[in-house]
Amino acid sequence: GGGFVEEPEEVDDEDYGAGGEAGVEVGVEYVSWVEESLKDVYSYTATMTACARWGLVDEAVGLYEEMKDKGIRPTVVTFGTLFGGCAFAPDGEGLTVLSMLFKEMEEEGIEPVLKCYKGALLTYVKGGEYDKAREVLKKMGEKAEEGPGPGVFKTVLSLLASRGSVDEMLRWMGVMRERGYTVDVVGYTALLTAYARAERFDDAATVLEVMKNNGVDPNAVTYNALLTALERTKMYEKAMEVVMEIPKEIAEKDSFLNRTMYRLTQLAQGKPYSDQDYNKAATEDRLARKKPKADAPRPKNQAVANSQKAGPQSGANDSKDAPRSTSRTTLDDSSRSETRSSRMKSTSTDRRADKISLPQNPELKDFEEYLGKLEIARPALWKQALEALYSMRSKGVEPSVEAYRLTIVACCKVGQLEKAKELISEMKIAGLEPTRSIYHAIMKAVGRSSNDEEAMKLLAEMRSNNMIIDRLTYRALITSFARAKNFDIAFKYKAQLDAENYEEGDTGTYAVLLEMLAREGRLQEAQRMAKEVEEKNVKMNNVLQRSLDELQAATKKLEKKITGE
Repeated sequence: GGGFVEEPEEVDDEDYGAGGEAGVEVGVEYVSWVEESLKDVYSYTATMTACARWGLVDEAVGLYEEMKDKGIRPTVVTFGTLFGGCAFAPDGEGLTVLSMLFKEMEEEGIEPVLKCYKGALLTYVKGGEYDKAREVLKKMGEKAEEGPGPGVFKTVLSLLASRGSVDEMLRWMGVMRERGYTVDVVGYTALLTAYARAERFDDAATVLEVMKNNGVDPNAVTYNALLTALERTKMYEKAMEVVMEIPKEIAEKDSFLNRTMYRLTQLAQGKPYSDQDYNKAATEDRLARKKPKADAPRPKNQAVANSQKAGPQSGANDSKDAPRSTSRTTLDDSSRSETRSSRMKSTSTDRRADKISLPQNPELKDFEEYLGKLEIARPALWKQALEALYSMRSKGVEPSVEAYRLTIVACCKVGQLEKAKELISEMKIAGLEPTRSIYHAIMKAVGRSSNDEEAMKLLAEMRSNNMIIDRLTYRALITSFARAKNFDIAFKYKAQLDAENYEEGDTGTYAVLLEMLAREGRLQEAQRMAKEVEEKNVKMNNVLQRSLDELQAATKKLEKKITGE
């Protein structure tokens, strides 16, 4: 944490996925080294941060007590870390630690900051201590005029939704409005989810109407939450009423919502559902979009329409019986080439997907292993990953943080940024907190799209969520913007990284910057980077050495060109 524990350069979250098995092995490898290195408040706080992020409150408190026994005084950052750990702990476990922390801060003469209050607030909400949570909210308002930001309220609403505390959610939404914040689609969806879980479906339907009246459009996540709850209670008729109200543009863009609609249509008609039937109907839908019948308009949703007519088997031969258009469409050579290329890529992806499958009765570990294989495929099989993630609940398995992370990374690798952000919203509604590695994956996608505004929003969101922003965070931004050849923004974030005053430069960041600058012929800037590598005594590895060698070769090539040799 905070750059005190140096991560091994050969394990990169771009290739292996941060937090996976590789990360666990690295953690085990460094345990003894960390124990020997706990000598000051910085190293203790950094190690406590690692424990807190995993919700290991007892371990973090044990380190705090050990630090005090050695005569090392804690700082406000130390307490902020411990408060944050309470919020990450399982329900109720953090409550016993909070009173101790406030008392310790008073004895040390340290005034709690907003970060401490935020951790306490979320811990009280998570533990059902709502009166104490409101007291903390009042103190946060006294601490700073602006008080807690909208991000804190969204997290609170998500936690309350996971607990099914509808009345408490309404109170907090009222507080949000009093403070000048508007309730967005995430907040309304969380409320709708809570109503649906409590089987108060009339109230859930009212939330939909209130959303629309307030100018907030329900999204695919909103409809999914309601339909899933209706399916669990086998209220298929009510579900079909919702299905008919879903706008066409939302249903067509979200594969999971489309699948849910098809499944409910089948169940409402007393027919069995299978993924194979849906895939067949969805394939017919895609074909119908490309070659619509001449005499009949395409239905609003072909997969659902096929099911309503005669189940998944109908329509299998429609394309054969449909009359061909008498007009011929002429493709130029480039169009034919693109069509062949697209078909070859599709076939290649299908073959790869066929080799990756789930067992008959998959458990959580089976889903995570399956999603991991889809994520590392080239290109990442993001649609299959989404379908697998959304099928988990129907098979009695609750999606984990790791399952969401693997799916989000798969989406980010193919540029599906909006879908990745939707998944983060779903995580929060389910009471799951996005990890740093998830934010890093989205940052890389943002950098590849050269969207600096979105990058700044992500950094602000990480800070509001009390997350550590360190070398790995900045590396994700710098390297992705550099690979997109947007060096001005890359250098901006490098300046922010340099301002953190790390004793050593980040090896991975310099390796990518040197590689891209040399490749684009910006040799003067590359030489400046090489000089920094030497001055900062940056740790050398094979990747960085190769980048330096390429720079040297490019420089010699330019010299020969100038001298005419």
